Amino acid sequence: MKRISTIIIFTLAALSTWNVSGQNSIKSERGNLTICVAGVDLTIFERYGGVPPHVHTFSGLAKYRTHQALFELGFNLPTQLSYGAYPEDIEPWFRLRNNKSVQVTFNLLNVGTRLVQSGAVGLSASLGISWNDYVFEDPTRVQRTGQLLTAEPIKSSKWVKTKINTFSLHLPVLLEFGQRKGFFGAVGVYGDLLVASHSKIKHGKKRDNEKHYNLPTALPQAGVTARVGYQRIYLFGNYSLTRLFQNDRGPETNILTIGLGLGF
Repeated sequence: MKRISTIIIFTLAALSTWNVSGQNSIKSERGNLTICVAGVDLTIFERYGGVPPHVHTFSGLAKYRTHQALFELGFNLPTQLSYGAYPEDIEPWFRLRNNKSVQVTFNLLNVGTRLVQSGAVGLSASLGISWNDYVFEDPTRVQRTGQLLTAEPIKSSKWVKTKINTFSLHLPVLLEFGQRKGFFGAVGVYGDLLVASHSKIKHGKKRDNEKHYNLPTALPQAGVTARVGYQRIYLFGNYSLTRLFQNDRGPETNILTIGLGLGF
């Protein structure tokens, strides 16, 4: 995270020194492309008469501003759950506490452009990082046994919390509609590249945690997304068209995530 923060700071410093000027000097210019870095808008304006484009660190005169929020919080719900890779008499175990199974996403880099002159229709894309927690309803030890993800119940008199956690690079692409008074709707697709995953068992309040890595989760994941809101505050829904785990190596399930996006 320190390395990412350093890159963001240097990027903002470099862009903000690239011919930044006041609002009064750009009344005859058009804002065609807006780039948002960690919540800060950088709008690229065109000048007439062959003068090269330049950048401003505000978007008040921009014809289009993306609606991607810096921060998103959602709740994960498994759908179409089946256990085709397991014996027929297996006890279902991928049961989640939906109020604890959350997705946290930071959209660090957003790019957007208008598709019509009025700015009522636009196209945006983001690059971010996403964490997903899948917290089990019953204490369960989950680990990889050979090529298969196996699970066994944990019997303990102490408080036990068990979950699967994933970390991914997140890339949504959205077609956005409506600029009237800031209200908008959007539909699109997203792709995730899963970087790491592990299961975790937490015993009591102490730090005597047990972790198991190298779970058979699917590395590339993709789905559809929709959202509705005001400026950069919106409700969103993501539905994965790919399975959470690799074929025949874990439970078959598609994840539905419903949540809230908050930005500047």
